[in-house]
Amino acid sequence: MPARSSASIAGRVDASLTYGNTNFLTQYLKGTDDKGFTGAATDNDWSGGFVAVDHAVSMDAVAFARYDWVNAPGSADLNAWVGGARWYFERNLAAHLEYGTRKAENGGAPEFSDTLHEQPTAVRTGVYGKCTWRF
Repeated sequence: MPARSSASIAGRVDASLTYGNTNFLTQYLKGTDDKGFTGAATDNDWSGGFVAVDHAVSMDAVAFARYDWVNAPGSADLNAWVGGARWYFERNLAAHLEYGTRKAENGGAPEFSDTLHEQPTAVRTGVYGKCTWRF
């Protein structure tokens, strides 16, 4: 039977504050990715989280901004700024559009490309959209 690989979260802290139509939230995580899970030579300890603000513009629209970070010693540190909006067509049907910029430092990140992976700092910017259905 092959060995099992895993990613585990050793600690997590959440906080949320709502004032009127605005919600402020943050989360901090600390964990370990098993070397078999990532394909690395050793287990990878990491920490990171996000700070976000959501604002209900109307009953059908929400605007948001978020800062994400992941610190992974021996690997790439990732930082991202994201802003966007959700528009609800129906109660459980929404269109989601976000624009973000992501920066990898200390060795780049494999998902950027082989060229950017070799650079000490890599930046990626893009637009992402989706339609969601929730039950």
